[in-house]
Amino acid sequence: MSSFDERENAAEAAERTGRPWRELVRGKFTLPELENGLEALQNGALVQIDRADYERLFGLNDVALGRLRNFARSHQCIVSFADTVVLFRKHIASVEERLDPQQ
Repeated sequence: MSSFDERENAAEAAERTGRPWRELVRGKFTLPELENGLEALQNGALVQIDRADYERLFGLNDVALGRLRNFARSHQCIVSFADTVVLFRKHIASVEERLDPQQ
């Protein structure tokens, strides 16, 4: 199990018990760990990162959103924003796309 998975599991356990888990992820979460987590996703699965981690990894300038969208697209994901998190959802291919991925 990767350190990304361990932190995600710890975050989920902390959330179930009502404890704050920001300190479990902040400061040690890296872009390569996020890339590995996205590559391991099954179709339709989600990964969420804290909004502060999004700002730290992708920045706050006028090109940050484009950088995020290109990053997500390169991992076959769709990105969306919630109040305090950024969600990556693995793209679900239609039957036609699975049969002929060149379309």
